[in-house]
Amino acid sequence: MQHPLLYLGLIGFEPEEELRVRHWLEMHAQQAEASATTADSKFSIWRVVDYQDADALLICGTGVKQGWRSHMEFKANVQQRGAPLGMQLDALKLPFALSHQSSLHAIGIETGSCPEFDPRQDSSLLKTIQYFEVALRPLRSLYALAMELTQRQSEIDADHTFHLERNGSLQAIVDAPGRRVFLHPAVRPEDIGADAWLRRPRSANFAPAHFLQCSLEEMMWLFALHCGLLDLPERYTRKPIHLRRNPRVRDTLLNARHAPLLDRLSISPPTLAQLRQELPKQASWLERDLFALYLTRAISTAAAGPADSPTGGLQDKQFETTGKWMLDRLNRRANTVAADLKPLF
Repeated sequence: MQHPLLYLGLIGFEPEEELRVRHWLEMHAQQAEASATTADSKFSIWRVVDYQDADALLICGTGVKQGWRSHMEFKANVQQRGAPLGMQLDALKLPFALSHQSSLHAIGIETGSCPEFDPRQDSSLLKTIQYFEVALRPLRSLYALAMELTQRQSEIDADHTFHLERNGSLQAIVDAPGRRVFLHPAVRPEDIGADAWLRRPRSANFAPAHFLQCSLEEMMWLFALHCGLLDLPERYTRKPIHLRRNPRVRDTLLNARHAPLLDRLSISPPTLAQLRQELPKQASWLERDLFALYLTRAISTAAAGPADSPTGGLQDKQFETTGKWMLDRLNRRANTVAADLKPLF
């Protein structure tokens, strides 16, 4: 099983403590990679990124100089290393943990039920990472569902809905005709492959209100942003890249770095080398973000016409695939989810 990459932002750390956390995460990732071929893997791979690109945040309380209630302001020395000037805890949408909470309470900051961690203790870091993984279970389960759909591509056809059930309990729905999925929020990633996959009539696409809903395009987008290995065709590394349309995903699945990339692509077709030169701050993300745009059929290396898929979508009532990841390319007729749905994650 290929682990998803999960992204961690570090805020307020002094250099020595930050280095220790990074070293611990590297050791943790090595254990995850070593267990990637086992069915019962207990580890996930975490990578430190800028806080704006993170799935979860570790906030070191010693980096806070002042605050009140849920607002905190950071010291200048940590601001210079990329931390925000300030942060409103009750406005954060990501799971987060705080260290040195007693010092924060002393200056009037209310941490509520936020978990506390000690960056000097391995056991505390492990417990916090495990807390994040539970909080991010829907994301991890959608990733596992994407992997499972790849393996079951020959079984999935456009005239049926598929139910994933465990002991008679509905865990997920793959609505192939509607090109969307529904997921029970508590489903674990390891359950996806073990669940019974049952072929149902296309009308059996009603899910309980508490299930998460997203389009196949959105699931592909999440998959591309978190997969360990990128399968971007080689032509995208050397040919001009044309933007066909914006990705059909809800705004909550876009990061701040995607706006300048989409803006640049909309001006004229650049090569990857040009993008690296013109967008140096996000150079490490470019191939991954292009892979996400490729999987969702938003870009092409063709000068005109439809996105450059050798198949064009659904054929012979099966999801046609061209690569080893996912259902590889979406039908251009795919629609995103309704705008009034609650944001994913």
